[in-house]
Formats: sequence, C-alpha cells, structure tokens
Amino acid sequence: MALNFRTLKTRAVTALIFVIVMGLGLLFNFWSFIILFTVIHFGCWYEFIKLIKKIFPARDGLYSLLGLLYFSLPVLMLLDLRSEGNLFRGDFIFPDDGKIIPCVIIVSIWINDTMAYLVGSLFGRIHFSKISP
Repeated sequence: MALNFRTLKTRAVTALIFVIVMGLGLLFNFWSFIILFTVIHFGCWYEFIKLIKKIFPARDGLYSLLGLLYFSLPVLMLLDLRSEGNLFRGDFIFPDDGKIIPCVIIVSIWINDTMAYLVGSLFGRIHFSKISP
C-alpha cells in the first residue's frame, strides 16, 4: 500500500485542527481540560462499543463495561496529573502547575501514532484486521 497524498493532506489538516483544540483544552485551565477529556473519553467509548458490536455481537454488553474501565483509568490518571494536589507527579522533579507531564504524554502518543501510520502506509502490505486502515 503506497502513501496516498490526498488522504495524507486530509489527515494533516484534520490533525492541525485537532492540535489547536487539544492545545487549548490542555493549557487553558483545569475545567477546559476536564471538558476536553470527558468528550474524548465518551467518544472513544462509543467508538469502542460500535467496533465490539461488529466483532463480538454476542458479548457486547460485557466488553462494553470492560471498555468503560479501559478508557476511564487513563483519563482519571491524566486528570490526577493535571490537578494541583496529586499522587503521581513528583513536584521536586517537575515544579509546575500540572501542564507539562500531560502535554508530554499526549505529544508522545501523537508522534508514535503518526509514525506508525506513515511506516504502515509506506511499507505495510497486510492488514491486521478488518478495521485496519
């Protein structure tokens, strides 16, 4: 599968808009952070439920509940990192107001996902599943 430049352009424009929205949500204030990740959390869970119904239609109830737990834990940990008095951030190492570590985590995930897409588009030949792009 070769890299489709038309699709790449569409994804790049979408990603730019997404970066602006994420940046504002991450850096503006704590409440914008909560609203942003609540929308992302329930959006991801909704997409997960749709995929589970396609793949495992008989067990979609159990997997949907497990998916809620799967998506809730990382979001709760990010909220804890962003809050002022948290358990996981070492203030002696990162003396900030909780913005640096969540931003580093999000940017790391973006870089990893982007590189996986580019390498898969350039060198990948076999799809991993029916839902793989």
